Amino acid sequence: ISVTLGMQAFNTTLSNGQTSGLDAIQYAAHFIQRDRAEMVLAGAVEEISSDTFRACSNGRLLAGSRPGSSEEMLPFDARRSGFLLGEGAAVFVLENLEHATKRNATIWAEFTGYGFSFAPSPKTRLNAAASAMETAMRSARLPASAIGAVFANANGSISGDRLEGEALQTVLPDCPVTSIKSVLGESYSAAGA
Repeated sequence: ISVTLGMQAFNTTLSNGQTSGLDAIQYAAHFIQRDRAEMVLAGAVEEISSDTFRACSNGRLLAGSRPGSSEEMLPFDARRSGFLLGEGAAVFVLENLEHATKRNATIWAEFTGYGFSFAPSPKTRLNAAASAMETAMRSARLPASAIGAVFANANGSISGDRLEGEALQTVLPDCPVTSIKSVLGESYSAAGA
């Protein structure tokens, strides 16, 4: 995109699995916040490949891959058995307020905070998920009561949805939660964007 549009700026690829799109947006926002750029394009892409399909199928991660299980993708549902693969791409224009105002841009959202955490041990994953949510709210200077909705990662994964649901119950127990992956599928790298 940079070459096609004749852009003269940094060009970075982040390959962090399901967080790639979110990480790209956060990376772009930091460039703007540090006055290293006025405007940055950030996004993510994922395609369904035969290798990804085989790996997910062999790992019994796909909906319906267990005997007697539903082939539907049922995020947070007690009957969930896995996910369906999806693909897509999304690119966002991030810019500082002054630049957006000068070009009379329609402002759709404001980037205010980001949080992440890593837990190599299954015993610490719940704390890590809750910590990432709390860090994002602290970074944005928002109390839990200011969060109007959560668009969850929930993709129908038996253990993943349970973990995310428990973390949401801990951090945002009264907040409405939805997942669009039942419609779009699990698009891995593109999911965050």
